[in-house]
Amino acid sequence: MAGPKFVNKQPGVNPQLTPYDPSALPAGQSSMESFADIASMGLKGAKAIQEDNVDTLTDKAATALSEEYLLGSETYQNDLNQRKLRLESQVQTDGANTVLLKELDDVVGRLELAKEQDRIGPGEFRYRAMAKSAELYDMYPSYKAEIDAKMNAVFGQQGVDDILASDSSLLKIRQEAAIKRETDKRTFVGEYMDITSMSQDDINKQFSNLKNIEGSDKFIQLLTTQMQNQDNFARTKIYRKFISDGGIGQLYTSVFGGVSKNIRQIGSLPNEQMNIDDKIDLASEEINIAIARLYQVCLLYTSDAADE
Repeated sequence: MAGPKFVNKQPGVNPQLTPYDPSALPAGQSSMESFADIASMGLKGAKAIQEDNVDTLTDKAATALSEEYLLGSETYQNDLNQRKLRLESQVQTDGANTVLLKELDDVVGRLELAKEQDRIGPGEFRYRAMAKSAELYDMYPSYKAEIDAKMNAVFGQQGVDDILASDSSLLKIRQEAAIKRETDKRTFVGEYMDITSMSQDDINKQFSNLKNIEGSDKFIQLLTTQMQNQDNFARTKIYRKFISDGGIGQLYTSVFGGVSKNIRQIGSLPNEQMNIDDKIDLASEEINIAIARLYQVCLLYTSDAADE
């Protein structure tokens, strides 16, 4: 009987193991190609893991940014306060409703967190979002588009886009109102003096001074009217209120501040509109009016002061 044709001459090797035979590979596939396929599978797996890491980190970052902004948003805080009032009203009529109570507790908790959170405006939020995106870009420079897409998706899901638009609208309204206030101040002060070389701070100071004069005028006019045609007892009562309300200072501001304001207004008139002599005459008239007015007020108050 003939012996076996294959004899395992490699000691220690399991006879059941087949030695590597390149010819056993599928037709047209070399060992290098097989290794490349395995390497490609490994790279694809590594890329999938990295993409998952990018997605997870970006999601967490965008969610944290959203939470910070919402709690610091004026629009969101106003909305929470409105919801709180509504829920409190509903709880008064349906206090056993556990769903309402739970929602109210959640809203109150959010408001408490909002109090601890500094106010964040649209500009600050955008700055923080850009800074966080730049940080993620540095970590994963090949995934900028994916990072941006994920950020925007999370912001949309969290309601940040709508709140951002509302806050931006509020900010715009405030800015326009501030500009109008400054313009109105310049117009008002410009009626009394030349503001060509004035800074906004100087205009603000002059505006306050002029408004103080107006307020003092009204104060003195009111008390003077009250003093007229009153008996001594009533006039004494009014006089005491005049003193306690700072009437002496108000009187000074009204009379001397008023005449100063009017003279400055006369002086600011263009020479084409009024020559210097006419300006001097008009200013003198203003001084005489102020003196007469002071004398009138003193007549009303002098007897009451003597009684004191």
